[in-house]
Amino acid sequence: MVDKPAERDAPGQQRRAKSTGTVSKLNGANKQLPGNLDCLPLPLLGINLDKRICLYNRAAVTLLGLCEQQLLGKSLPQLLPEFSQLADALDQVLTTGTCVHLGRFPWRRAEPSRLFELSLYPGSEELVAGALLRIDDVTEQAQREEFFILQEKLESISNLATGVSHEINNPLASILQNLQVMRNRLHPNLPKNIELAAECGFDIDHLDQYIEQRGIHAILNAAIEAGKKAADVVQNMLNFSHKDNSDFQYHNISTLLDKAAELATGSINRNQGIDFRKIELVRQYDQELPACYCSPGQLQQVFLHLLNAGANALSKRLHFWEKHRATLPSEEKPRLILRLKKREKALLCEIEDNGCGMEEELRKRIFEPFYATRKPGIGTGLGMSTCYFIICKNHGGRMSVNSRPDLGSRFTLELPLHPPNNPPFQ
Repeated sequence: MVDKPAERDAPGQQRRAKSTGTVSKLNGANKQLPGNLDCLPLPLLGINLDKRICLYNRAAVTLLGLCEQQLLGKSLPQLLPEFSQLADALDQVLTTGTCVHLGRFPWRRAEPSRLFELSLYPGSEELVAGALLRIDDVTEQAQREEFFILQEKLESISNLATGVSHEINNPLASILQNLQVMRNRLHPNLPKNIELAAECGFDIDHLDQYIEQRGIHAILNAAIEAGKKAADVVQNMLNFSHKDNSDFQYHNISTLLDKAAELATGSINRNQGIDFRKIELVRQYDQELPACYCSPGQLQQVFLHLLNAGANALSKRLHFWEKHRATLPSEEKPRLILRLKKREKALLCEIEDNGCGMEEELRKRIFEPFYATRKPGIGTGLGMSTCYFIICKNHGGRMSVNSRPDLGSRFTLELPLHPPNNPPFQ
């Protein structure tokens, strides 16, 4: 077969016509990338001038989970619909002959989901006439970046907390104390108040009636409650700057996790109307788990917070299950899974729920200080960041979360087995 000659005044058409024979050859026998390219761990795809797959390597086949018949000849945007910018980027590469590096995209087909970075390169006569697509798995790199960025934020909060304790705690304590004294001195049943009112020539009951009708008692109570909440926020901030190693010893993590689960099971979340006892608790512990050098009090605080967070995430599923349990399969039952796994130098703890899950933006920010995930007025927004600080700063470990909307969340804690001179994960 002889290709038609290209017209002289159409450079783009000239390139296309000149390459047609090469594309036909590649669409025939040689469908795998040659030599070392086929052995690369990075997925590579060759795209012809018709924007269809004509080449692939082993890594691409593994990633996509498709056979050769399903892969070859398929439109690239159709093959990878998750990457919305791919079609425009491919047009740019084919038109200008320049490289295009796309941003990061979540790969939802994997479980847990991965993060990929795509790059398109112009093709060559020897390999492919159109373009070559490279797919980089940057999940671990992105996790490291998030880890160090959050570490810096927490370090800043830690440094700030020391100054805040001196600048806010003392005047706040004085305000609260004076408000409480004022409330006591307006109380109609205290003997000293009754005596002084009589000396001033008025009935204290009449004064109390006036104060009640003007709402002064309610105002004082509201001011005291607001002051106590501010004091709680300051105290939580101080947890960032306080590192107490006095109770660090070797402990059995399974015992600590079971104890936290026992405490959680015995409680009912009044705000959400959740009875923890109605949630199925599944334990998946490795055999012969080693002891871990840790603070039992701090770890139980983390475990209990994560268990309560999981219960909150299960609230809708729990209410739905209670109404329709007779018609639902057992897999739909609200469930918390506790896992403990041994690693070479660490212990892996996972707390997973099948609740409402989180959007990606929330997942990225959940450990940030003051980023509250619940309704305004409930909590201080420091619970998750306190857990993160305890695991990463105090124990030299790692903490991460993987979550997808309506599919639940999995919190992963990585704890070093021994006390490191320099934390191994930082």
